[in-house]
Amino acid sequence: MNDLWVLDPIFRVKLRFLMQVAGVLEIAYGLMCLNLSAAKQEKALLLLAWLGTSLAAYRYGLWLMDWKHPCNCMGYLTKALHLSAEAADDIAMIILACLLVGSYACLYWLWKTGRKCTDPT
Repeated sequence: MNDLWVLDPIFRVKLRFLMQVAGVLEIAYGLMCLNLSAAKQEKALLLLAWLGTSLAAYRYGLWLMDWKHPCNCMGYLTKALHLSAEAADDIAMIILACLLVGSYACLYWLWKTGRKCTDPT
């Protein structure tokens, strides 16, 4: 049976639908970031931190529920790279950790220095 037809334990919808919604939101976020002027880059950074925090909260909820299935969020890329589902899940967790640490570190640096992204120095 295809893993995408399994019900998500948190949202109680099929994983296929959840992945489609997440993909559309990520594309919309990416397009929004490409169209932002330099003056609004702080907002993009805040949204990136929010996205990372939301993903981490979701993964934490799965961990609390003792959900043992690896994330199939990389689709056929894992087969093309000859990666196991567990290795792909570990890679996704590392990417999420980098996303969280990087976005919050940048936000902290901007807050600590009192700078805006548009400051020349």
